[in-house]
Amino acid sequence: MPIPTRQSKDHKSAIRNPQFEILTPISFRGLSGFCTAWAEDNEGTVYASFIGRVTALTGIWAAFMDNVMLWLDDGARLFKRPKVENAKYHTLRVRLPESDWLHLVLLHSQATMQNLPDLPFYVLTRTPEPPIDAFWIQWNNALPLPALQEWTSHLWDQGIHQELIVPCPAAGTHCWKVMPFMDTWGDILQKIVTEGGV
Repeated sequence: MPIPTRQSKDHKSAIRNPQFEILTPISFRGLSGFCTAWAEDNEGTVYASFIGRVTALTGIWAAFMDNVMLWLDDGARLFKRPKVENAKYHTLRVRLPESDWLHLVLLHSQATMQNLPDLPFYVLTRTPEPPIDAFWIQWNNALPLPALQEWTSHLWDQGIHQELIVPCPAAGTHCWKVMPFMDTWGDILQKIVTEGGV
């Protein structure tokens, strides 16, 4: 598959779309496309975004869901996370305008606003700034601890400081893994209350 150019009719919509900051080739058994973003930890892929022809991306998606490890041309790997309770992958498909190409996104449920409780979760954002609003919603899903929303920035800062929140390898996006350690988060909240809030 040729690298997209501005002169290529099939690819012009993808290239003009500002959300695609990277275009890393990916191929599997003759099927090829481009990865526009990904995030993972040592347990597997949290998020992956692709563009390409429908047939090619369908095959790449099927391979991923069948536990095949996929490699990008830059050496990054994509692989399915082990199933834990009801955590699963969501798949989003959108046809690119003025093109016969598809935008396909794989997103693990622990990286959504419907993350399950008592499991590590992942906060995604396109910018390096702390995703405070998303973190607050997901944190409340994960931990049955009483907290005020006005404490969110302090919770984030303390989470980073105590390594309850750690950045994940990613490209084209930013991702943080949050550990739902009840006792440690409880100690942070207790200190906030003792000091009279933030």
